[in-house]
Amino acid sequence: MIEAAIFDYGRTLHDPETDQLFPGCEAILISLKDSGIKLALVSRGQDTDKRRQDFERFNLPEFFQVLDIIGEGAKKEFSHILEKLGVKPENTIVVGDRVKSEILEGNKMGTITIWFRNGKFADELPEIPDEQPDYTIRSLDEILSIIKQLDQVVL
Repeated sequence: MIEAAIFDYGRTLHDPETDQLFPGCEAILISLKDSGIKLALVSRGQDTDKRRQDFERFNLPEFFQVLDIIGEGAKKEFSHILEKLGVKPENTIVVGDRVKSEILEGNKMGTITIWFRNGKFADELPEIPDEQPDYTIRSLDEILSIIKQLDQVVL
């Protein structure tokens, strides 16, 4: 059963080209939160204060139990997030737009990985097995059907 979801911020939930959340993002977060799934958000940024202001502007703290901003160039790592949420990797999905970052780290941790194949990194294909996502989506609303499918398999 899926208990948690870790989302990348830039180019997964937030479109830097328009400086807006991707269409349908809020509705998906509401559905996940209402279903009891714990949510974490990971973002890389040079100016952590500005990134926190962005989170506030989009009301993201309303949805996420963990908001993790890491320094520019730092590696995204999820073990501390799993600890904070109190969940096992196999009951967690990681959603990101980069196979060489979020998908790689999610696979190393043993989470279920979902590649949002969109935008700047859509053609950055997996080169090693650890970069291969469990699922590939082109629209965020596909996440809900994947979770329903996974919960039916696990139950």
